[in-house]
Amino acid sequence: MRVLSLSLKNFRNHNELFISPSSYSNFFVGDNGAGKTAVLEALSLLFRRKSFRQGRAWIQKSFQESNISLTFENKDGKGEVQMLLSENRPSTYFFNGKKTNLLPLKQSGVFFTPEDLSAIRGSASYRRRLVDDLVLELPLGRKVLQGFQKILLQKNKFLKSCKKGEYSQRDRKTYLESINHVFFEKALILMKKRLQVLKEIEPFWKKRGEDFLKNRNFKAVYDLKDGALTKESEVASSLEREMKRGAFLEEIRGVCVAGPQSHDICFFWQDYEARESLSQGQQKALLLSWKLGQWDYNLNRNREAPCLFFDDVFSEIDQHFSKNLVEFLSNNPAQSFVTTTEAKGLFRDTTVFRLGERNKVNDEQTTEPSGIL
Repeated sequence: MRVLSLSLKNFRNHNELFISPSSYSNFFVGDNGAGKTAVLEALSLLFRRKSFRQGRAWIQKSFQESNISLTFENKDGKGEVQMLLSENRPSTYFFNGKKTNLLPLKQSGVFFTPEDLSAIRGSASYRRRLVDDLVLELPLGRKVLQGFQKILLQKNKFLKSCKKGEYSQRDRKTYLESINHVFFEKALILMKKRLQVLKEIEPFWKKRGEDFLKNRNFKAVYDLKDGALTKESEVASSLEREMKRGAFLEEIRGVCVAGPQSHDICFFWQDYEARESLSQGQQKALLLSWKLGQWDYNLNRNREAPCLFFDDVFSEIDQHFSKNLVEFLSNNPAQSFVTTTEAKGLFRDTTVFRLGERNKVNDEQTTEPSGIL
């Protein structure tokens, strides 16, 4: 997979920006506020139809629309994806000029941003998102996630109405049984998909952890409120018990408390929770190992190297990890996009895009020897 060109118009702090990246390492260099992260955010919208940043202030003030597009080449040939962002209507996504709800690049890019560290430090929702990003890349994965979200919204709406007394006791029981039947089916599928991707990515993640953290003694565990879930054969009985326990509380609160939307994915390091036992730099290294494992996982499954997108990746990681990351970027076939505030010490054959005044971009080739940022 190769990005051939990227175009931004009225996006964040870029009036107009056109980039023709190299086939290998591309570094975006500039001061804070120069628009480096905005470039990766635009790529995230095109690859995943979602941003890794909070908020939706994508369109420049005084404009009603913003346009981002890229051309690419993969094993199936060349193509174009485009996203039209609007103030007054939903965003529109195009593939080869035709409006679509599909994600043609969904398995073609792996993103790491500082926001990903919330998967270690933050709430369970961040960790679920990390795993659900892998589910999205499975065949019908998007349909599985959307199907569960739809029934979850329906159940929450019904529970809220019941709390307000809008249904009789008889109707409440009848309707809830019907909703719970569908909820159970959709939740069951999602939980099995999560277990599947956790199992499939594990050998790739552990290998990268050994390369970069000098240790394989870490794991990710699918955590329910009453213990870890490890076998697909246990999913149905575990979910059934959870829903029975939560039924009374859901009636009182008027919101669904049982199911995949409340589950956690716990990271462990030498039998200790990573958020409690690892430094900030080690946590970042752990997440980077996961992301590079995801890259290996996608390469193994699709037989095509995904692109890599790293925002501020070299800060707060030790020299050993930095050296190995540089070697990884130098010696594999992936096209990579990396943001940094300075270009000092970039490795050989790197294309540097300098973002500066008036959001213009200048590109240059560096022939500096391999080194560590």
